[in-house]
Amino acid sequence: MSNQSSLAILIELATREADNATTRLGVATQSREEAAQKLALLEHYRENYAADYQKSMANGLSIWKYQNFQVFLENIERAILSQKEIVRRAHERVMVEREAWQVIERKRLSYKVLDEQAAQRKLYMENKQEQKLTDEHATRQHHHKF
Repeated sequence: MSNQSSLAILIELATREADNATTRLGVATQSREEAAQKLALLEHYRENYAADYQKSMANGLSIWKYQNFQVFLENIERAILSQKEIVRRAHERVMVEREAWQVIERKRLSYKVLDEQAAQRKLYMENKQEQKLTDEHATRQHHHKF
């Protein structure tokens, strides 16, 4: 197996790996965005419910309704804390996937640089060989005239 075909195989494998990493990063980013949106919705819901609670308090509340408000607000707070943890883990996953993609992409680009350098060396050698043949031909033509 030649060096050129080995590099082509490595580039192809690294490209597939980079594509897969890009997909994983996209999925992780989407999950993080969805989790953040859910958190924002919960926080908005808490604010609205707390505002309703304040209005009801101003108008007077029964003990039963007061307890229901308190229990519900506590449940929302627990849900918000849980969702914040989900957002935090989703963000960590995005960071891990981004780092993995960067490592893979650097490797892919390194292979491409090696491939380009090999192509330049090959072109240089071909040009050198062609120049040598041209010089030999010119020399033969020159000697043939005499």
